Amino acid sequence: MYKKQKQGGYTTLLVVVFGGLFVLAISALSGRVLVEQDAEQSRMNKAQARSIAEAGLEYYKWFLAHNPNDTQNGTGSAGPYVIEYEDSESSVVGTYSLDVTGNTQCGAITSIDISSTGWSQTDPTIKATITGRYAQPSVAEFAYIINDNVFVGDDRQISGAYHANGGIRFDGTSNSQVTSAIDTWLCTSSFGCSPASTTPGVFGSGGDKDLWEYPAPQFDFTGIAQDFNGLRTLAIADGIHYSGFGGHTVEGRGYKLVFKSDRTVDVYKVRRSRGYYGLHIGASAFETDYYVPRAGRSTRLAGNFPIPEDCGLIYIEDRVWVSGVVSGKVTLVVADTTHAGYEPTVIIEDDLTYTTTNGDDGITIIAEGDIHISPLSPDNLDLQGILVAQEGYFGRNYYTCNSVGVYNIRDTLTMLGSIISNGRVGTRWGSSTGCSGSGYQNRINNYDRNLATDPPAFTPVASPDYQFVEWRED
Repeated sequence: MYKKQKQGGYTTLLVVVFGGLFVLAISALSGRVLVEQDAEQSRMNKAQARSIAEAGLEYYKWFLAHNPNDTQNGTGSAGPYVIEYEDSESSVVGTYSLDVTGNTQCGAITSIDISSTGWSQTDPTIKATITGRYAQPSVAEFAYIINDNVFVGDDRQISGAYHANGGIRFDGTSNSQVTSAIDTWLCTSSFGCSPASTTPGVFGSGGDKDLWEYPAPQFDFTGIAQDFNGLRTLAIADGIHYSGFGGHTVEGRGYKLVFKSDRTVDVYKVRRSRGYYGLHIGASAFETDYYVPRAGRSTRLAGNFPIPEDCGLIYIEDRVWVSGVVSGKVTLVVADTTHAGYEPTVIIEDDLTYTTTNGDDGITIIAEGDIHISPLSPDNLDLQGILVAQEGYFGRNYYTCNSVGVYNIRDTLTMLGSIISNGRVGTRWGSSTGCSGSGYQNRINNYDRNLATDPPAFTPVASPDYQFVEWRED
């Protein structure tokens, strides 16, 4: 009897112990299940909040399509604008709050920033915020856009999209798309094809061929044409403006601009320039290029001028030489709408750089004619900017070694930004007339990703359609 009672006690004790362990296990498992359920519900609420925030952006995109440049949601008052979000059955499932800010230059809206914060009815404490920039995509998203056939040499290193409306021989290296608007083209000796032959829209020995596309949609160069008269009016009212200095009749006259890091610009009047014997792209005969301002009384300082913070627009109605360090966002327009047949050019005289390259600073140069690099440019040229030769071309002309002075061969051209050229571009030339060549022997091109979605005001657009050019979750 004594032993039986002892065994019964052990059994009872074991039942109590294992029962307690079982209860603890069940409690722990139940707690874990509840925690997992809470976490899953939280994830679902977060996903729903994000979806509602996206719906807020899409709503304002729709609103702007019907009410361009209205940053007040049709209310006439500042936001935020809190709007209930309904499902397909008209039941309220959440809410989004919109903050809308228009970015302006010279009194004109250049882009609109929209911040949308969404939350669900289930748990209003869980929120998601998505911000988008609504604008027309700009040409700054490309490294090059060319309205002609082009030859990319084996020395070229290009970072960014490269597009030509004509054919492309591509022997360089690239990390992005290379697109031509045509299916085939006749490659001649001017592009290294001897004998001339019909080739695909993009061909050559360089690049990642998986990134080549032809035919691709044609880029509308007519569409990037600027309203020069409208920009001139804005510059006179709020920016910096200089009328013509006689360059339409006297070769080599114009203005020289030297940008300063304190957001000012030195403006010089150039009365006379030195001539250098050069061969232009596409030309068959040499001519005298008056691309080097004479010193002394021929080039006189007109003054140092601050560039307005709220209207960084400079409009010059004559030839312009440019160099220096740019602070803030600046747009330089060089055009003459008064004298028929005169399309003033821009000459890059020396390094043109930014105070910082984080996107706070930048320059867009829009030339009605060509954008040339000076025959006396530095051996190593650092060039930053979005450069648009609307009716002409970008390049450094061929300068023969038989000319006075040694200025035909240059070392390295390093570019950060975009080249938009109506004509074929060229900054390096092969051997001719006994010379070893001309121009920059090494060329490095990088598009400016920081300016791609926030370029200087009035930078030409790559598409007429407004869209979100930037989209991020905060």
